Amino acid sequence: MRDRRWGRGACGPSGIRGRKGVRMSEEWVERDFQRWFKAHGRLPFRGTEPERRVVVVREEVPLARVVDLTAVDEHGTLVLIEVKNERSGRRAIGQLLEYLANIGELRLEDIYEGPRVRVQFQEAYDHALDRFSTSIDAILAAPAFDIEAVFTTRFLNQAFSALSERTGGRRICFHLLQATRAGEQFHLRFDEREPICLRDAPSFVQTPGGRLLVRLGERGGRALCWYAGRKRRDGGFKLAKRSRICEVPLSKKVLPGDPGPVEFAMGHIWVKRGALGESAIELGIIRLTGDACTAMQVRAWVRLRPGKTPELQLRFDELERSGWQRTNDRHPDPIELIWPLASSRKRRAFSHVQGSSAPP
Repeated sequence: MRDRRWGRGACGPSGIRGRKGVRMSEEWVERDFQRWFKAHGRLPFRGTEPERRVVVVREEVPLARVVDLTAVDEHGTLVLIEVKNERSGRRAIGQLLEYLANIGELRLEDIYEGPRVRVQFQEAYDHALDRFSTSIDAILAAPAFDIEAVFTTRFLNQAFSALSERTGGRRICFHLLQATRAGEQFHLRFDEREPICLRDAPSFVQTPGGRLLVRLGERGGRALCWYAGRKRRDGGFKLAKRSRICEVPLSKKVLPGDPGPVEFAMGHIWVKRGALGESAIELGIIRLTGDACTAMQVRAWVRLRPGKTPELQLRFDELERSGWQRTNDRHPDPIELIWPLASSRKRRAFSHVQGSSAPP
């Protein structure tokens, strides 16, 4: 693709923004990677497969549109590499699919750039290559990937594998290749994160849509989860506008998630001074950073008042100033209090209690 240092709408090194607010890499441009990979010509190990040498036969091959690098390994496997210097997701994978749709019956003569490439093959593999194999590797190289990209590539690999077995056609595999600049070199590794069932997942998980869920408990084949927010495309955290408690099937496919600014603090009891019988059970803390780089704590809890239904709250105010005091006690079974709220559309959402320190 075209060489670019900043994307559309860029505002320079002090505030690098690309397409739709996507944060661009400050460390390298796509042409840097293409030149380096053409000279380096090796793909890292993946799973049990060893490091693989490939020969770049052409850059920006016109397959109806343009794929950044086209390479071939010693077995004749065609390797298509789309390079992005930004956090990438489904859009970039869609580009790879478009290139694959336009390959058709590609011949060696269509990609050879004269006798130089034939000499490279001979020097690299000690034999000439007269035809392609029936395999194609479609690789997206980028500094980082959205969770949607992981789920999409895994689905495509399963679908194409089943199609190849059924029809005996080409084997097509999609891979995510993380590229990190290290001086004049690049460090490469394949993203091999695998979706797992929620029942086997840790406390923090991410859904295919990028939502960060905190597992609170489970029963009857379903998990009680707290939807706290989502990861932004630039790697940061975005607090959910409508944070809520939800029931999720334990069979749902998720990825183990980075907790980010969320701290799990289940069961701590708070009491309000001067309010007889009023208390709150803590679920967790979200630590946010404002524009002035000042840290702020948002506390999630269940507020309990005599004669009233338990209420989910996100507290942006300074609790001690509001008359609340944290005790050393823990509630023995907070899940029993919270679970009935998940079935109520009105009660399962957190209300926001704002204070002078709340974000705009």
